[in-house]
Amino acid sequence: MDGKHKLAPAARYWAQNLDPQNLERDAAETARIDPAAVAAEIAFARTPDFDSALRWLGEGKPEPAWIIDLGAGLGANSFAMARSGQAVLAVDTSLARLRALRRRAGAVGLEDRIGLLVAAAECLPFKDGSVPAIYTKSVLIHTDNQKTSREFVRVLGPGGRLALVEPQTGNPFVNAYRRTLAPAIWRSITHYFDEQEQQLFIGCPGLRAAADPVEAFYFFSFFAFVFQFGKPLPGLFRLTLRPLNWLDRWLFRLCPPLRRWAWFGVIRLERPPGV
Repeated sequence: MDGKHKLAPAARYWAQNLDPQNLERDAAETARIDPAAVAAEIAFARTPDFDSALRWLGEGKPEPAWIIDLGAGLGANSFAMARSGQAVLAVDTSLARLRALRRRAGAVGLEDRIGLLVAAAECLPFKDGSVPAIYTKSVLIHTDNQKTSREFVRVLGPGGRLALVEPQTGNPFVNAYRRTLAPAIWRSITHYFDEQEQQLFIGCPGLRAAADPVEAFYFFSFFAFVFQFGKPLPGLFRLTLRPLNWLDRWLFRLCPPLRRWAWFGVIRLERPPGV
């Protein structure tokens, strides 16, 4: 599906949908900022895929001076990075979402660690070679990735790294959810990552992949997220996620082809020094 035909409706959708869980809840409900609820979102954001992405961005070298959270939305991932000590630039196409992010950051005392910028992945307003690190989660499934990959190469500095956490196509449990309970508009504004989409970034000239370029997450552990996106129960979420994630990772090591059934893949790339 041509990215040009998805971007306009996708931008409108995200500007109008200010639900932190992206499930189209009532706007009056989501406009209320409860610091305890934001703190719970930060705890939820610290999932295994998030921790893996942050390890990659700082692995084997000094931590990046700052990280772009591209497609930051309402800020849970930005807040989690800031709580870990990172300086974060939250980038999103939606001014409404960034305004909400700023109010929410203030509610938990993180406004001084997070900058805000309205921009699109396909046209990043940074000088060539000026960005040390970029993180995405469930963002590139909405963008024109031919353009986005070229922008990543342009703006990353030597040794700069990408951690692209994007949903894949293969998990049968997730696909059943997408066909039935997920908002119907997702099917028209989203292109989930298959191997071809992953290879667009992994094989992009000017980027170098990690030895294992895509780390797989969540097959059976998808069901733990019922206690995040269905009925939020933080204790039960953590209690079920840990053993199910361990089981999934064991299965992925035992039978690598099962990785295509993972819900998320963390694509790990860098701009080689001197390139």
